[in-house]
Amino acid sequence: MMKEALHIVLAKLIVALCAVVVAIAIFFAWAIFADIGRDRSFTMKNAVRLKMIAWLFLSDSLVFLAALAAVFILKIGSAGLPFVMLLIIFIGISLTVICACLSHLIAKAAAIEQENELTI
Repeated sequence: MMKEALHIVLAKLIVALCAVVVAIAIFFAWAIFADIGRDRSFTMKNAVRLKMIAWLFLSDSLVFLAALAAVFILKIGSAGLPFVMLLIIFIGISLTVICACLSHLIAKAAAIEQENELTI
């Protein structure tokens, strides 16, 4: 009974933490999309926003990694749970790398665009 209650508390904690992180990431993505709609795609602000989204994905992956460690230490959950958690961690780290690379490319494009605006 105690393990089942611990399992439920851990699951609710993970969902709550991930919901907050996803809400913040959606806020940053909305700001990026708004700038794209205003034809300001390649700006340093968007590069910083994408970098923040990358950090958010990384933090979400670390939350799942800590939860995976808790599952193994406390021996809770079903047989397939670690595999699902590993898949989520892999996807989160992949999205972290993608967002970080896009952030770097957008920062480079913003610098080139600013340089081109200065030369007439």
